[in-house]
Amino acid sequence: EVIIENKDCVELIRQYDWKGAFFYCDPPYYEAEGCYAVAFPKEDHQRLHDALLNCEGYVMVSYNYCPYIVELYQEFYSSLSQKSGS
Repeated sequence: EVIIENKDCVELIRQYDWKGAFFYCDPPYYEAEGCYAVAFPKEDHQRLHDALLNCEGYVMVSYNYCPYIVELYQEFYSSLSQKSGS
């Protein structure tokens, strides 16, 4: 079963977190927030990180590669990759 909701990310994580939960998060890319219809300031990136760090379930986060995000998520296993332009 899959539940899809549109609400504050931290509220949603707290509501559905349990040992068997899986959260896939695709927040606005850091420093590219102007390309999105919703505001997601630096404080929200921190709030999302903090909520995910304390999850009982599994998490996967899709982000752009930048020094701030790498540092912010340093406690997580990371498979961040970067492609250079040709």
